[in-house]
Amino acid sequence: ELTHLKICDGAKPTFHNARSLLKRIDKLPRGPGWICKSFRLTGDEQGSDGNFLTQEVELWHQDPVKCIKELLESPFIGEKNAYEPTRVY
Repeated sequence: ELTHLKICDGAKPTFHNARSLLKRIDKLPRGPGWICKSFRLTGDEQGSDGNFLTQEVELWHQDPVKCIKELLESPFIGEKNAYEPTRVY
């Protein structure tokens, strides 16, 4: 579906299939790990038995403190941050 977007017209991906895409992704630098929490949500619709419908869902997230630390330590981003007022001419 994404390749049908107008922005993708004429764009040629640098991968030939899903496997080669995943190999490229695996070469990217690693950041803070992902955390998965599973929990059950109760909806506002009732089933045929009169009970509210429930669904098991997963919430994937990262520790925001570790993410910020990673950004500040990055040689690509960390040097460009200013921690005091600067004058730009």
